[in-house]
Amino acid sequence: MTRIKIKNALIKKSVGITSLVAVIVAVGLGGFYLSDSKTSARAESKLSEKSHIFEFAGAQGWWQGATNHNSMALFDSNEKRECFVSSEFKQGIVNVSSEYTRREAEVKGVDSGYTISQASTSQGQINTLSGTKQYTINNYSITGGVQPTKRGFSLGYIQLADGYVQTLSWCDEPSQLHNTLPAINAVKINK
Repeated sequence: MTRIKIKNALIKKSVGITSLVAVIVAVGLGGFYLSDSKTSARAESKLSEKSHIFEFAGAQGWWQGATNHNSMALFDSNEKRECFVSSEFKQGIVNVSSEYTRREAEVKGVDSGYTISQASTSQGQINTLSGTKQYTINNYSITGGVQPTKRGFSLGYIQLADGYVQTLSWCDEPSQLHNTLPAINAVKINK
């Protein structure tokens, strides 16, 4: 009988120690996951603070659309939605003349029937952490083609220390492109 009592006592002690170890492990893991989720939440918060490098200061008749880490879209507020603007940050050094050539070819497309011609230039600006930077925007007229398209297109590039900004504007008509300048000039990049 004493052997059975000793055996039962050992089993109870073993179960008690195993339960205690399980509780310690559970508390430790729970604390780790809680701590990890707090760290993760802080990291996500910091990431979201930095995740949108563009800001829109606002311009009458314009609203901010889709925005992600490295780009932002702006739309005019009239019912017809005649124009929109897109700003995008890209890594590297931009070769402006080759980018203009590439984009012009892209707009023309293969066998699309579109022709593109430069209509004018305008001066844009972007607000950076080191001040306001000026850049040239080429405005184009698109004609021909079989599918309806916006006929006004503008394109501008500005080199920054660690990359460049590409600004595109599309309007129903080339004569409306000047209406995009207040929106373009209200863009800030946190770089």
